[in-house]
Amino acid sequence: MSNEGPELDHSRDIRRIEAAITNLQKQLISDVISDQEFRSEFQVLQRQLRALAPKPQARPAPDLDRAAELLKKLSTLCEHPELAQTQRRELAREGFDEI
Repeated sequence: MSNEGPELDHSRDIRRIEAAITNLQKQLISDVISDQEFRSEFQVLQRQLRALAPKPQARPAPDLDRAAELLKKLSTLCEHPELAQTQRRELAREGFDEI
């Protein structure tokens, strides 16, 4: 089985585990189980919840070489004598948006 593709919907399993934790807390409060039993079962349920949690999406690394190249071009363009100040600002804004 591949790790790629859409995330599975684990909401039913998560609700079941959360309900089990609530039930476990009630058992502890009612002295049905000991503190040690509670801790042990609680840790098991927490591990199950963590296993079902969505995995963070990996972000692609920025292309620093391309960014440096764009900044050099931007610097050269901004120094052009026929460019108005407002055009320089707009050019800089577009350059940074691209980066």
